[in-house]
Amino acid sequence: MFSVMFPDSEMVTIFKCGEKNTAYLAQFGTAPYFKNELIASISGPCSVMFDESLNIKYQSKQIDIHVRYWCGQEFVARYLTSEFLVKEQTLKKKKM
Repeated sequence: MFSVMFPDSEMVTIFKCGEKNTAYLAQFGTAPYFKNELIASISGPCSVMFDESLNIKYQSKQIDIHVRYWCGQEFVARYLTSEFLVKEQTLKKKKM
């Protein structure tokens, strides 16, 4: 893909990026930038939508958060973030 994007670059021939490095770059490199851009683009009223489902990979409840807002002359819906829901555990008092 990079050789098509940068056909005149020598760096393309030696660049390697595996699955884990790509995921890391996406999560900690580009994702924060795009999330901040999305938040900055929301001016005025908006609505927040929640979608709760079971994440098969982690066997945990996951909630996806989307926002809907006016952007120019159209109403748009965008994904904002995901969070895992953790069941609260109660602490039992020990009898002394």
